[in-house]
Amino acid sequence: MIRVDVTELPSGQSIQEALLSHEFDLQSGVALLSVSCRRNQWATIRDFISAHSSTIVSTRISIIGDLPDAPEIADEEIVPQLDQGQLTQLALLDLQNLNLPLLSPTLGPHLQKLSIRAKSRAPLDISTTFLFLSQCPNIQGFQFPAYYNSGPTVAPFVPPDLSVFDQPDLKLPSLTTFHLGCTEREGFNTLFRSIEVHAIRSLKVILPPETRDAVSPTSTPTSHQMQLPNSLRPWMDQAEWIRITSHASVITIEYGREGQFTHEIHFIHPWGLGPVDRDELQRLPNQLCVDLPEYFRNIQSAEFDGVLPNVDQWTALLASWDIRSDLKVIGQNATECLVSLRYRPDLQERIPILNAWLIDSNAARDYSSMPKAKKKIISQQKHQFLAVSRSLFQAYQAMGREADSVVVRYQGEGARMIDVAGNPGSAAELSPTETEEIFPERNRDRDDNAQPSPWLVTCTAETHYRDLSHLRQRFLSS
Repeated sequence: MIRVDVTELPSGQSIQEALLSHEFDLQSGVALLSVSCRRNQWATIRDFISAHSSTIVSTRISIIGDLPDAPEIADEEIVPQLDQGQLTQLALLDLQNLNLPLLSPTLGPHLQKLSIRAKSRAPLDISTTFLFLSQCPNIQGFQFPAYYNSGPTVAPFVPPDLSVFDQPDLKLPSLTTFHLGCTEREGFNTLFRSIEVHAIRSLKVILPPETRDAVSPTSTPTSHQMQLPNSLRPWMDQAEWIRITSHASVITIEYGREGQFTHEIHFIHPWGLGPVDRDELQRLPNQLCVDLPEYFRNIQSAEFDGVLPNVDQWTALLASWDIRSDLKVIGQNATECLVSLRYRPDLQERIPILNAWLIDSNAARDYSSMPKAKKKIISQQKHQFLAVSRSLFQAYQAMGREADSVVVRYQGEGARMIDVAGNPGSAAELSPTETEEIFPERNRDRDDNAQPSPWLVTCTAETHYRDLSHLRQRFLSS
């Protein structure tokens, strides 16, 4: 395969020279030519590929929007008009407009991967998404990064029209990667129920806050807590592991089954819009705690990192969720999970392995300058965490569990586990290496939020997450 990136040519070098500088023999044939270019360079690239169409077997193209001072190009020139059997991958990046009818001649059964990113990061209407997919029956990967409040829908050529779904399910037997930006839950459900994607291995989507239409002309739309997309229940029911993390006002749920699939769903402000009690923001949305046991019935490993359930939520969740697996809890309120288990042998039986890490960097960072009253609260916090931990050590030890069946960590201290050779409730401290193996350090912000996923960063504007620009997906031909 020959890779050529002409988006940033050295001064004085022409596109033609860049293409020929790789010294490949056009007479003997090139199995795959991968080209990344800018919109105003496309005509030259197109002419070069067309001139050698008999020897270039397959082509991957990434077209990036022009620089601000570049001349305007007619809309009809943004689409690479290539021999249909030749183009296998196409990425259209940072273009102002997206015209489906103009793009249609390029789509077809030959196209394997399609990535589209609007300059505004505006979302794509679900009916347009469906039309894209319907023209690519052998598509293997589809990606469209977009974010919440990024402007109007990207120029759908038809208005949102659910009639496009009034036909037999669209069969996409080769689709393994489906990464979508911000899409309303009901729209996503409609789309996903209309396509057959049995081979899908990687799915990512961002869901905006739940809203309901106004009940009268004078009222305003209401907002509700997050709900899981029920179109994904077949996969959720098969999932063996789940990880729930939070970053600022976003909660991310990752789940999957080893060697088969991984899903990643981001919920923007899942508590709903409008006035929300401060205490409510310190715990997971109630609806999520209710849905988890119903949707995920075969979980063998669960991890919560960041915003956590409170004591009541933990008690209800663990009583109805037959995890019978390892549970890892990381966050400022990790004590509440331990409290919910403290006097509940029936719940302890459900959790063979429990790892809990109370981490509060703000408290640790500002401790020296804190008022005495605040320091006292921090001291009481540590005392409660360790006291409840000792109770669980004793309970698990009485059940004959292994030493590492309960492992806890407070702030940056070494982790502790059951001292099976000591008195009931006593702890043995782990080495730094052993602590790191159980509680690996992660990049976190000042509020202890876990680092957002690369897909979430990719979907936002370049002005967001400037310090995490290395996580952004570039979509250049590869």
